Parts: sequence; C-alpha cells; structure tokens
Amino acid sequence: MQTEKTPPADPVWIQGPRLRQRWGISNSTFYAKLKAGLIPPPEYPFGTRPFWRMDVVERFEASKSTGPAA
Repeated sequence: MQTEKTPPADPVWIQGPRLRQRWGISNSTFYAKLKAGLIPPPEYPFGTRPFWRMDVVERFEASKSTGPAA
C-alpha cells in the first residue's frame, strides 16, 4: 500500500521575531521591508499580534531564490 503525504489541515504560523531570526535581519530592517512591501504582509488570526503563515513564507523564500542573482 502506497501512502501520500498530505499537508496539515490547519496552517502553521510564525511570529515576527522568529521570522526575523530565520532571515537573519534586524528589527528595523524587517519593518522597513514590511512597510515598503518587500516581504509578505502579516495576518492577525489570534487578535492584535501579527503572524505569518509558513506556506506564504516558504513561497516567498522560493520566489526570491529563483530570481536573478543580485
């Protein structure tokens, strides 16, 4: 019997500090890029604290790595 890997039913969320750590950028750089629209906007699934969905983050990272080299 062959099994297929299925994505989780619920999205996985990451907070800003963990995302900044993942990308290795400072707080000010992160928010400057967010304000300029250079990184995906956050969502607010749990109230007033911003979170990013991991599938959105991974698609964003993949799109950046396939672009032209700087």
